[in-house]
Amino acid sequence: MSFSSEALRIGAKVCKLDKVVDKWFHEPPRNTGAMQVDKFDKRLELEQWDVKGFKIITLKMKNSLDSHVIVLHGGAYTMEAVSTHRKIMEIFARDGHLKVSFIDYPLAPENSASTTLSVVFQAYQEIATRNKGDQFCLFGDSAGGGLALALLQMLRDNGIKPFPIKTALQSPWLDVTMSNKKVKEVKKYDPILSIQGLIDAGKQYAGDMDTRDPLISPLFGNLGNLGSVLLLAGTHEVFLPDCELLNKKLSKSAGSTVEFHIIDKMVHDWVIMPIKEAKQTIMKIVDFYNK
Repeated sequence: MSFSSEALRIGAKVCKLDKVVDKWFHEPPRNTGAMQVDKFDKRLELEQWDVKGFKIITLKMKNSLDSHVIVLHGGAYTMEAVSTHRKIMEIFARDGHLKVSFIDYPLAPENSASTTLSVVFQAYQEIATRNKGDQFCLFGDSAGGGLALALLQMLRDNGIKPFPIKTALQSPWLDVTMSNKKVKEVKKYDPILSIQGLIDAGKQYAGDMDTRDPLISPLFGNLGNLGSVLLLAGTHEVFLPDCELLNKKLSKSAGSTVEFHIIDKMVHDWVIMPIKEAKQTIMKIVDFYNK
């Protein structure tokens, strides 16, 4: 573990960052501009359009491969993407030679899961239609990881083709009820996330839907025939127990394969943090897509 990641973890604990994040979940900032098209690397070809009024951004290099990654960002279903999500997309496109599409999906509290799921489901199909011949993959961090796993189940159950061949889940939020008894044991190591704050955010996102519905908490769903999954979690995050459970379930599910990595002393969603382990993890994900 690098000095910067250790300093980040200690600093987050000292500053009680979980209390700050809790406030962000309940009073999420809007119009941050992190995903404005003029902020992207000018070497990338970029197209912007929308689905039901929600922005879609597709970017690529002139020599991009036919592998196409759809990015679903984290933020407890309440927060907008941050600048590091933009940087992850740029690395995917520039260094990984991948086509990349970002779905700026509806957020709570303005919207609930029924709207979010509908937009993401339609957006996937429209991206596929606009990019015929591409092989599709998904990427999701935190809540985006949960949404990616829910989308996989929706696409499978509705027989949608082409189906994503690979999915990378980084610190995914898999059960918004936070009902795994091991979560409380791990909380003492997690300086970023509050269990009660997550439960509250999960109820808000679910709206009229059951919080244990597999489209809200995909850990409870049918995990068969979901393709190849790369699962990444840190030892110092409350989502680790559910990631371990997901690994076991995927390993036993026909038509699904899983590669699971637990990174020692990494905090939640470290891939968007200003530490060298973030870039290392992003390149691991790129290798997963390209191999």
